[in-house]
Amino acid sequence: MNQALNKNLQKKPSAPKKPLCELIEISSELQKKTKMVASLDVVVKKVENDGEKALAELSAQFDEWMVINTKPLIAINDDLKENPLNAERLAKVYEASHEIKGIALTLGYPLAGKIAFSLCNLIECLEVPNLIPISVIDQHVTSIQAIINNQVKNDGTSIARTLVARLSDVTLEYIDTITKKSKN
Repeated sequence: MNQALNKNLQKKPSAPKKPLCELIEISSELQKKTKMVASLDVVVKKVENDGEKALAELSAQFDEWMVINTKPLIAINDDLKENPLNAERLAKVYEASHEIKGIALTLGYPLAGKIAFSLCNLIECLEVPNLIPISVIDQHVTSIQAIINNQVKNDGTSIARTLVARLSDVTLEYIDTITKKSKN
């Protein structure tokens, strides 16, 4: 027994165990920054919530805005039924369709935007009024008007998507035919 006691006494004392956690003192500067970040998070969340709420309120007006932005295109299309297409009228068709192309996706009418893109593409590629049939312009404008009036939003129906795709395809084929003829 004395031997066991002697062995225990001969053992080196063990280092004190570290506590599982330590208390550290945070500087007042760090405390201020932490509070600022926490405050900033609250502000960001409030702004996000306010922004979403404002967007929801504005989205109720999107349909009306699309109707308003379609009126100039419809007016010039109606004018083309009585007057020949010239450079000035073609520029008005382009400006009105370009405006629709620019806002349609944002306002929830991507199919109208695709049709407007097709019409802009037709005008950009051919440029000369006598190369662009008024009937093709009318098909584009009538299609845009139908989408807006029927509030065909987002991806719409399969029928609407098919019609938009077909109108775009026919327009591209027409552009291709005319450009090939002009090269020969």
